[in-house]
Amino acid sequence: MEDKKQEIIKAAVKLFSKKSFDATSVQEIANACHISKGAFYLHFKSKQELLDQIFQYYCDTRLGMLSSVMASNQSAREKCLQILTFEFQEILDNYDLIMMLRKEECVPNNAKIDHLVTEMQLMTFRHLKTLVSEIYGASIEPFENDITCSLFGIRSAYFLLIIQNQFQLNMRELASFIMNRVDDIAKGLMNSSETPCFTDDVVTAIRNLQAPTKEKLMTEIMDTTRSKTLSNDEKASLDILHAELRLSEPRPAIIKGMTANLQDSNELAVLTNMLAVYVSTLNQ
Repeated sequence: MEDKKQEIIKAAVKLFSKKSFDATSVQEIANACHISKGAFYLHFKSKQELLDQIFQYYCDTRLGMLSSVMASNQSAREKCLQILTFEFQEILDNYDLIMMLRKEECVPNNAKIDHLVTEMQLMTFRHLKTLVSEIYGASIEPFENDITCSLFGIRSAYFLLIIQNQFQLNMRELASFIMNRVDDIAKGLMNSSETPCFTDDVVTAIRNLQAPTKEKLMTEIMDTTRSKTLSNDEKASLDILHAELRLSEPRPAIIKGMTANLQDSNELAVLTNMLAVYVSTLNQ
């Protein structure tokens, strides 16, 4: 992303977090960047497009981090610690952005933004579930979803405390403390006779409700092709994906193969994760 575009995004985030989306004018954003209103429109077609790209940038950064950590050679526990540490530190490093995301009145009803945020949450849950399975082994399998929910819940509670109070904590130590508490919960469940609350059937039902449709994916591919700077290989892969999705019965192997070609691009992280969710519903 070009420097001026990033400058406009950062200025807009500060203004949106303080005043809300609707109360902030394009002229105010332009003034904060020391550019003319006309120059703003050279980078963004509208204030709404700017907001869309802010969310896209945030989600791409977060999902890019998750993909990078999951692909590393670290142990499952270390991956969990790195993800938690990154997320907690991100709150302090990007406080204005986090406040903007939390400020309900700053975000108008927008299906694309809703999908981006939902997809980011679901992908985080899936990665954490994978790591929980690796950390605790086969004996925790019936409770994988419940353990992951517990980890998600504890993490979210600390998010709120850090956001509200801007605590200057050692985020690595906090991540370790949380994982130690998850250890306690896991040990208790493995030694109990309780039945799981959050079963795979429930997870599948949620995934199916959230899975993007073919039409949604084709629209996203077209939007991506128009709005992002892509390599020739990325363009070719997107063209093949679009053609495949137009078929009455898209072939999972083709979608998986083309998606794999796009995995190294952080800017395409949201799209590749949407494709992964879609393919998972084809394989059921």
